[in-house]
Amino acid sequence: MIENEALKDKHEAQRRMAQEAGYNIRTLEKNAHEIALQLEKEYGVKLKYGDSHGGYLEPLIKNAA
Repeated sequence: MIENEALKDKHEAQRRMAQEAGYNIRTLEKNAHEIALQLEKEYGVKLKYGDSHGGYLEPLIKNAA
């Protein structure tokens, strides 16, 4: 895989955030949202969020074991 310094920093930040969240996606999402709120406050900006639709995806293969 081709890597540059920006990608290395991004991957390291993602790895660190996942580790801090105990590899729990819900905790990682909550922590990331809190960081975004802190950045909004610190820099005086308002971030826009896309719509999210909850629910579960159906498996692509039925009865896969």
